[in-house]
Amino acid sequence: SRVELMIALPGYWKLDKDSLKEGRWEWPVKVIRTMVKCIVEDSSWIHLGYGGYFGKLDESTDMSYIITMAGILPEGGDVCKLPTETPVNFFHIIPLYQSEADFYNNHTLEELLDKMADVSFVVDPNRPSAV
Repeated sequence: SRVELMIALPGYWKLDKDSLKEGRWEWPVKVIRTMVKCIVEDSSWIHLGYGGYFGKLDESTDMSYIITMAGILPEGGDVCKLPTETPVNFFHIIPLYQSEADFYNNHTLEELLDKMADVSFVVDPNRPSAV
């Protein structure tokens, strides 16, 4: 099985070469790179609800955890089969606050998703905590 990771960034997010040298714009790229490194070097298995502590993502946000979610793409879009029949799972990376990660550590993924029902999948470094 294969995996594709994605983060939805707002239209104002700067992705040019110079801006990506600044932490406030670069951290989503670092998160994806770190997760890929975990897959390749540590043989980690990325799955729905996979997540972890990343340290403070940047000074521009108090978020410090991430979690993978599915169900954001249109129905049936979270898994795609290659011509070889190998499935490719698409996971969306959602940054979390400490309080949300603590909630997840003591509850199910479903309960966290219920709490986050009104949270956009598009990154907002200043959104309020869902818990």
